[in-house]
Amino acid sequence: MNNYIKASIGVLIIVLISAFIPYTKSYETNINISILDVANQINNPNNWKNWYLPFKKAFKNDSSKYQISENFKENKFAFTVNGELTHVNLFGPTLLVINLENDANTSVVLKAIFTKNDKVKVVQLLKTSFLNYCWLSLTNKKSTYNFAQNLKNYYDTPSLYYGFKIVKTGVADTDFVTTNKTVIKEKTFTVADSLQKTLFAYAKRNNLKCRNFPFLVITNVSSDSVIVTSMLVIIDKKVKLNSEVAYLQMPKNGNMLIGYYKGEYRKRGQIYSSMDKYVTRYGLTKVVSAFEKFLDNKLPKNDSSYVDMALYYPIY
Repeated sequence: MNNYIKASIGVLIIVLISAFIPYTKSYETNINISILDVANQINNPNNWKNWYLPFKKAFKNDSSKYQISENFKENKFAFTVNGELTHVNLFGPTLLVINLENDANTSVVLKAIFTKNDKVKVVQLLKTSFLNYCWLSLTNKKSTYNFAQNLKNYYDTPSLYYGFKIVKTGVADTDFVTTNKTVIKEKTFTVADSLQKTLFAYAKRNNLKCRNFPFLVITNVSSDSVIVTSMLVIIDKKVKLNSEVAYLQMPKNGNMLIGYYKGEYRKRGQIYSSMDKYVTRYGLTKVVSAFEKFLDNKLPKNDSSYVDMALYYPIY
């Protein structure tokens, strides 16, 4: 028996043995969210397509190939996705075991733990054989089992969790000219357009360089009246004030939270609600009133107008 055959036999023996050696890969991550929220995501099978990327993609591509079956008596549910079956066994509100039918030798234990600083630690244990783990790593199929990472990505990506892109940044524009007027609600949009024209005319008369994007703040005064404030970014500071306009300056070192919304103007409350939740979740504080920036240079003409806007929250 030559050395090549001996080496081949040795490798084969090692491979065979490794197929029976149990192997556990642990992964932990912290999420800044309530334990109840996490429990709702992992205990409710209808929510899995929101945070677990393979299911999200499958549902988007063909929802008819995405099926859920539930067994409430035994605390189980299962997914059939593109013909492949995934079993989930619940052992508590935040503890479950996941098994993929096409990989009988592998299971995942997923557990969420409440921590002292009001965060959630998600612990994942991938249990398989050493040989299978090597195979999963080499074929990049290990990502199929990244349940904890998928959950964290869902919560840490505002467009996934809140439904809107939200970013925290510094103050880009610091100098504004502004004007406002108190009117009945029915005249909100007419007055907003008039105030914008006033600011552009003022900028032109005084040779002020300005940006085209109009800003708008609508503040409720009573059940039937509002204060409409129009704002315009100026690039230089040579401002000659009059009774029509005021000068507003944002701190250069300040922070801004910006959320992006496209849709009917009347439904923009969705982005306000999402921004408020973001502020609460991360312990931020709004400094002054929020203001709306219209990215297509068009103010809404009525509540039904389609808008492409950014909502600004000055924060610290």
